[in-house]
Amino acid sequence: MDAVLSADGHRIALSPTAALRCPMAEAVTHWIREDVAPTIAAMGKSLRGVETLDSFACRRRNGVKDAKNQ
Repeated sequence: MDAVLSADGHRIALSPTAALRCPMAEAVTHWIREDVAPTIAAMGKSLRGVETLDSFACRRRNGVKDAKNQ
């Protein structure tokens, strides 16, 4: 996931991009749109980006069944 579109349509970048499963991506999107962006707007500012710290992709390397997780 590299960005969220705000309720008013502007792009809020996530940097670096985050590898998220769909339910988590939906939760993060909702949180940014409904909580974070309005809070920032109430201070007279516009949220332009969110700095992520890490994400995790639970997949086997190169799609090989018995390979180590990435």
